Amino acid sequence: MDQTLPTPEAAPPTRRRRFASLGAFAAIVAALMVIMALSFQALFDQRSLLDRDSRGIRWYVAQTEIELLRLLEVLQGFQADDPEATKDEVRQRFELFWSRLPVLTTGESAKVLRDIESVSSFTTAAIAEMEKLEPVIETLEPSDRTTVRDVHRRLEGLMTPLRELTRQTLLYDSLNMEERRASHDHSFKIIVALFVSLFAAGTAVFWLLYLETTRAQRLSAQATKAEEAAHYAQHQLLVALENISQGFILYDEEDRVTLFNSRFKELHPAIADIIRVGITFEQMLRESLARGMVRAPNGDTEQWIEQSLREHHNPDRPFDIRLADGRWLRVDERRMADGRIVGVHTEVTDAKQREVALRTATIQAESASRAKTEFLARMSHELRTPLNAIIGFSEMIGRQILGPVGLPRYVEYANDIARSSQHLLGIISDVLDISKIEAGRVQLQEEAIDLGAALRECAEMLRPAADREGVAIVVSAANTLPALLGDRTKIKQSVINLMSNAVKFSHPGSSVHVEAIIDTDGCYRVTVGDKGIGIAAEHLPLVLEPFGQVENQQNRRIGGTGLGLPIAKALVELHGGDIDIRSTVGDGTAVSLRFPPQRILATPSKSDDVVTEFPMRRAAQ
Repeated sequence: MDQTLPTPEAAPPTRRRRFASLGAFAAIVAALMVIMALSFQALFDQRSLLDRDSRGIRWYVAQTEIELLRLLEVLQGFQADDPEATKDEVRQRFELFWSRLPVLTTGESAKVLRDIESVSSFTTAAIAEMEKLEPVIETLEPSDRTTVRDVHRRLEGLMTPLRELTRQTLLYDSLNMEERRASHDHSFKIIVALFVSLFAAGTAVFWLLYLETTRAQRLSAQATKAEEAAHYAQHQLLVALENISQGFILYDEEDRVTLFNSRFKELHPAIADIIRVGITFEQMLRESLARGMVRAPNGDTEQWIEQSLREHHNPDRPFDIRLADGRWLRVDERRMADGRIVGVHTEVTDAKQREVALRTATIQAESASRAKTEFLARMSHELRTPLNAIIGFSEMIGRQILGPVGLPRYVEYANDIARSSQHLLGIISDVLDISKIEAGRVQLQEEAIDLGAALRECAEMLRPAADREGVAIVVSAANTLPALLGDRTKIKQSVINLMSNAVKFSHPGSSVHVEAIIDTDGCYRVTVGDKGIGIAAEHLPLVLEPFGQVENQQNRRIGGTGLGLPIAKALVELHGGDIDIRSTVGDGTAVSLRFPPQRILATPSKSDDVVTEFPMRRAAQ
C-alpha cells in the first residue's frame, strides 16, 4: 500500500518574515479597536431598545379583559336574583370596564401599542357599544330578564376581539423580548470576542517567532514517524497474511479483488493464473466452472452461479465445498460495515476424511453391538433349555420323588446342583434382559398396579434368600397410595434386583427397608435401603454400567454379575423415570426408583403408612 508523506516546510523564518509577523499583529490590534467601537455602539442601541418596555401595557390589557369577565359574571348573578349581584354592583362594574377603554388609545399606551392593528378599531367599537348600553344599564331591573340577556349578549360580543387584542399584545411583547435577548447575546458575544482576541494577540506576540522556527521541524518529524509506523504496520500485516495456513482474500464494494495471499492461489491452482487485483468474484467463479475446478450440481451452471453469488453477497455462516480433485474447502466470508467482503478459505480434506472414518466406525460399532445382542439372546435361549432340565431333574432327585436314592449325600449333591443351576439361570436371564434392552426390543405391557401389594410380593419372593443371610425385610406403603400405570413384571423385576442387592450386602441381623411414597415433586418414589457395606462416591457411576462391579474383598466373596442395577435403571427409564443412589461406605445404601407424575392414576389421600414386616426365620439346615 502506498502512502504519501507530508512535505516538510522551509527553513526557519527570516528577519523579513518576523517584520511581516509584527505588521500583522499591528493590523490585528487596529481591527480590535474598531471592534471595540462597534461594541460600544451596539450597547448604546441596546439601551434605546430596552426603554421600550411594554410590561405595563400587557398588564393593563389583561386587566381590561378581567373586568369584562367580572361584568358578565355580575350580570349572570343579577339575572339569577343573586343577592350579591345588585343593580349598583352591575352599574359599578359597567363604569369600571368603560373607564379602562380610552387608556388603550391615549397617552403612553398608544405609543407602545401603535404597532398592534386591532387596538384602535376595538377601542372605538367598544366605546360606541358602551354608550348605547349606558341608558339601558341605568334602568335595568332583575325582572326584565329579556333585557338582561340582551345586555349580556352584547357585552359578550366584545370578549372575542378583546381576547384577540390580549393575544396580539402578548405576542408583541414576546417578540420584543426576543429582540432584546438577541441584542444582549450579540453584545455579549462581541465583548467575549474582544477579550479573547486581545488575549490571543498578546500571547501570539510572545510565541510567534518561536512557533515559526520550530513548526517545520516538528511537522517533518511527525510525518517521518507516521510514515515509518504505517510502513511497519503494513509490512507486519502482509507478513502475517502470507504465513497463515488459510487462503485470504478481500473484495471491495464493487466485488473486485483488492488483496489476497499466496496461500489463496495455492488452494485454487486451476485459476491461479487469473487471480489478480481487479478481477471480480463472478469472473473467478465462471472460470472455475470452465476449467473444471468445481462442478455444478445437476449440470445447471447458471442456477449454481446465481446461488453462489447470492450466498457470497449475503454471507451468514461458513460452508464446505468439494472440488473436482477430491479436496474439500471451508469458505468463511463476512461482509464489513463499509460494504467490503473478507474471505478465508481453509482446506478441510483431512477433517472430512476423519469424519467419514468416524461415521463408518460408528456404523460398524452399532452393527457389532446388534450382532452381539442377537448372539447373546440366542445363546441365552439355547442355554436356558438344558438348564431347566437340569434344575427339574436335580429337584426330583433332591426331593426323592421317585423313591430313595440310597446315600443321603446324593440328596445334598442334587440340592447343590439345583441351587447352582438356578443361579446360572438367573445370570442368563439377566444377560438376556440387558441384551433385549440394548437392542430396543423391550415393550411395556402397561396396567394399573397396586404398588404396595407388588412390593409385598417381592419381599415374600426374596424371603428365603433373606433368611439365609439373616436379614429382615420391612415394607412401608400406605393403603391409600394411588395406582401406578406401568408394566407390573418389569417394575417387580427392578424392585427384586434392588432388594436382592440389599440383602446380599447387608450385615446379618440388620434389616432391608422398602418404602413407597409420593414425594414433594409429585413423583412416585420406591426406595430400597440397607445398612450394609455401602459404596464409595467415586464408584457410583461404575455400578450403573453393565457388568460394572467394585473390586474389593467383600464383593469377591458375595459374587454377582453386575447387571442388577443397570437392568433396574434401564427399566425405570423405559417408564420415563430415573434412578437415584445415595450411599456411604460402612453405613449402607439407599436406591430410589422415581416414576413421573403422569403415571399416577389418582391423587392420593392422606393416610398413615402401613408397615409389613418379614422377620428373618431360622435358615434351613
